[in-house]
Amino acid sequence: MALRVLIVDDEVLVRQERPDVVVMDIRMRRLDGLEATRRIKREWPDTKVLVLTHLTDDGTRREAFEKGADAFLNKRDMASALVPAIWDACPAERPRPAFRR
Repeated sequence: MALRVLIVDDEVLVRQERPDVVVMDIRMRRLDGLEATRRIKREWPDTKVLVLTHLTDDGTRREAFEKGADAFLNKRDMASALVPAIWDACPAERPRPAFRR
Protein backbone atom coordinates (compact mmCIF):
# COMPACT_ATOMS: atom_id res chain seq x y z
CA MET A 1 0.00 0.00 0.00
CA ALA A 2 1.31 3.45 -0.90
CA LEU A 3 1.72 6.10 1.75
CA ARG A 4 -0.57 9.09 1.17
CA VAL A 5 0.73 12.48 2.27
CA LEU A 6 -1.00 15.86 2.08
CA ILE A 7 1.39 18.80 2.22
CA VAL A 8 -0.18 22.09 3.19
CA ASP A 9 1.91 25.23 2.95
CA ASP A 10 1.70 28.89 2.00
CA GLU A 11 5.26 29.30 0.73
CA VAL A 12 5.80 29.91 -2.97
CA LEU A 13 8.51 27.25 -3.26
CA VAL A 14 6.22 24.50 -2.05
CA ARG A 15 3.26 25.72 -4.12
CA GLN A 16 5.37 25.87 -7.28
CA GLU A 17 6.41 22.27 -6.81
CA ARG A 18 2.91 21.16 -5.82
CA PRO A 19 0.38 23.50 -7.44
CA ASP A 20 -2.58 21.27 -6.56
CA VAL A 21 -2.01 21.46 -2.78
CA VAL A 22 -4.50 23.32 -0.61
CA VAL A 23 -2.81 26.29 1.06
CA MET A 24 -2.78 26.45 4.88
CA ASP A 25 -0.48 28.04 7.41
CA ILE A 26 -0.11 28.23 11.18
CA ARG A 27 -1.09 31.90 11.00
CA MET A 28 -4.21 32.50 8.91
CA ARG A 29 -7.37 34.51 9.45
CA ARG A 30 -10.10 31.90 9.27
CA LEU A 31 -8.58 28.55 10.21
CA ASP A 32 -4.92 28.31 11.06
CA GLY A 33 -2.75 25.23 10.93
CA LEU A 34 -2.89 24.62 14.66
CA GLU A 35 -6.68 24.73 14.77
CA ALA A 36 -6.77 22.52 11.67
CA THR A 37 -4.51 20.07 13.54
CA ARG A 38 -6.94 19.99 16.46
CA ARG A 39 -9.92 19.37 14.18
CA ILE A 40 -8.14 16.72 12.13
CA LYS A 41 -7.10 14.82 15.25
CA ARG A 42 -10.62 15.08 16.69
CA GLU A 43 -12.26 13.73 13.52
CA TRP A 44 -9.55 11.28 12.43
CA PRO A 45 -7.41 10.48 15.49
CA ASP A 46 -5.23 7.97 13.61
CA THR A 47 -4.14 10.62 11.09
CA LYS A 48 -0.55 11.71 11.59
CA VAL A 49 0.03 15.47 11.61
CA LEU A 50 3.53 16.89 11.23
CA VAL A 51 3.87 20.63 11.75
CA LEU A 52 6.51 22.27 9.57
CA THR A 53 7.09 25.94 10.41
CA HIS A 54 9.49 28.83 10.81
CA LEU A 55 7.73 29.62 14.11
CA THR A 56 9.86 27.45 16.39
CA ASP A 57 9.35 29.22 19.70
CA ASP A 58 8.45 27.09 22.71
CA GLY A 59 4.88 28.43 22.87
CA THR A 60 4.08 27.46 19.28
CA ARG A 61 5.73 24.06 19.71
CA ARG A 62 3.79 23.41 22.93
CA GLU A 63 0.48 24.49 21.35
CA ALA A 64 1.09 22.25 18.32
CA PHE A 65 1.56 19.20 20.55
CA GLU A 66 -1.40 20.17 22.75
CA LYS A 67 -3.58 20.26 19.62
CA GLY A 68 -2.38 16.80 18.63
CA ALA A 69 0.66 17.22 16.37
CA ASP A 70 2.75 14.08 16.07
CA ALA A 71 5.92 15.98 15.13
CA PHE A 72 7.14 19.56 15.01
CA LEU A 73 9.78 20.47 12.44
CA ASN A 74 11.68 23.63 11.62
CA LYS A 75 11.42 24.61 7.94
CA ARG A 76 15.14 25.33 8.02
CA ASP A 77 15.65 21.56 8.37
CA MET A 78 13.02 20.60 5.80
CA ALA A 79 15.39 19.18 3.18
CA SER A 80 16.96 16.69 5.56
CA ALA A 81 14.22 16.11 8.13
CA LEU A 82 10.84 16.02 6.38
CA VAL A 83 10.95 12.63 4.64
CA PRO A 84 12.45 10.81 7.65
CA ALA A 85 9.84 12.45 9.92
CA ILE A 86 7.04 11.30 7.64
CA TRP A 87 8.30 7.72 7.75
CA ASP A 88 8.88 7.90 11.51
CA ALA A 89 5.22 8.85 11.94
CA CYS A 90 4.10 5.77 9.98
CA PRO A 91 3.37 2.41 11.54
CA ALA A 92 6.46 0.23 11.85
CA GLU A 93 5.02 -2.57 9.69
CA ARG A 94 4.97 -0.40 6.55
CA PRO A 95 7.99 -0.84 4.30
CA ARG A 96 10.37 2.13 4.23
CA PRO A 97 11.56 3.23 0.80
CA ALA A 98 15.19 4.05 0.19
CA PHE A 99 15.94 7.76 0.16
CA ARG A 100 19.00 9.93 0.18
CA ARG A 101 19.81 12.40 2.91
